Amino acid sequence: MGICPAKSSALGCLFSTSFNTWMWNPGNILPPLGGEDSTITISGISGGAYAAADLHTVWSGSIAGAGYVVGGPYADTFIENIGKNVAP
Repeated sequence: MGICPAKSSALGCLFSTSFNTWMWNPGNILPPLGGEDSTITISGISGGAYAAADLHTVWSGSIAGAGYVVGGPYADTFIENIGKNVAP
């Protein structure tokens, strides 16, 4: 079975019953891959680099390292919003 069992457009596939049945099938869950908590890293490109930088800043005690490619300055989006009423 492919990524879209419904064989429809990408948007139609996301809302199809067959895709949701396939996606949430317990047989599709990855087995434990043997990762260690001390080796968690994050990376991002462009807008993802902003998100990776913010996530790394907030969870720096849990994330061992981060890579930012073509992103903005460190904690830029976080600092811009200090003191502002920013709804999530």
